[in-house]
Amino acid sequence: MGAKTDTAKGRTKRAVGDATGNKRLQREGEMDQASGRAKQAAHDVGKEIDEGVDAVKRTVKDRGRH
Repeated sequence: MGAKTDTAKGRTKRAVGDATGNKRLQREGEMDQASGRAKQAAHDVGKEIDEGVDAVKRTVKDRGRH
């Protein structure tokens, strides 16, 4: 699942667990939320790396023209 889906699913599970006193469901919700945050962080890092690689390529290409 996607990061946002995991985070939303986790919030829902945690809320239901809180409302019912179900510790297992609370923990599952926390884990789903953590998974969503980790997926989002990995995506963000990958995007930053791609942008950095593109910047280096542009620099190398521009220097080759001079």
